[in-house]
Amino acid sequence: MLKKYFKSLYERTMKEAYDLAHDKMSKSLGNSNATCLDCGAHKGYKYETLHDMAGLSKANYYGMALNGTKSLPLRRKKRDLMYYRAT
Repeated sequence: MLKKYFKSLYERTMKEAYDLAHDKMSKSLGNSNATCLDCGAHKGYKYETLHDMAGLSKANYYGMALNGTKSLPLRRKKRDLMYYRAT
């Protein structure tokens, strides 16, 4: 019972946090010429969200994400990063 409660609390907290973050991002991108660099792009998921909320254009979205690595050493090699453009 306690496990279910904490799982529910965690899920609600994360939803509220992401909702607030998306709201703040969409307000800051309200200018049609705003550019977005999405670190942790995960194949452009945030582009879809920000496009729907703020009208972010494909030309103004740049995303990058770590390429399947499990640790974050101080220096990264270029091959460990994946770059995304909204298509």
